Amino acid sequence: MELNGIREAIKEILELVASVPEEYRMKTYEILLTQYLIGEEIARSSVDHVDLVGEPVEGEEYIAPIDVRAFLTQYGIDESILRNLFLIDKSGIRSIYKISTTVKSQAQIQVACLTALENALTSGRFCFSVEDVRQRLRDFKSYDKINFSTNFKNNEGLFKKLGEDEVELSSEGKSELADIIVEITS
Repeated sequence: MELNGIREAIKEILELVASVPEEYRMKTYEILLTQYLIGEEIARSSVDHVDLVGEPVEGEEYIAPIDVRAFLTQYGIDESILRNLFLIDKSGIRSIYKISTTVKSQAQIQVACLTALENALTSGRFCFSVEDVRQRLRDFKSYDKINFSTNFKNNEGLFKKLGEDEVELSSEGKSELADIIVEITS
């Protein structure tokens, strides 16, 4: 390794690192320097298209996971509708929907299904935590402490239990989610 070549490579790495959000700079620097030192070429063109933490570059359109796109296609829902339900950018995904009912049992099902969709936007899996749903219902002022567990049991066909607190939508649950999306975005 030539000293001038190393200096040039480090200079280029530092320029790239400067374009990354502050909290990722140290890790990005370590990764790029390690790649250089073990002989992998740092291709600037590939770094320009995807940032170094795997998130979309600013201005780049969000692309939903394949399972979410398949779900939307299966139920004839345009992918652009996601922007009416969630704020999506490189810093994350946040819900912006409003539930369409004041009936607490219906609100619980809506929130559970929409929380599963929100999680699917990042993981591809239509799952949710029971505690997340409980908290969101409190936020919406629709939490029914007495009937919360019973309501899930009464609608058990919509869900598959995965663990102590993790639940996944069944195919019937995905159908219900599709109806909810149409209902609250119309």
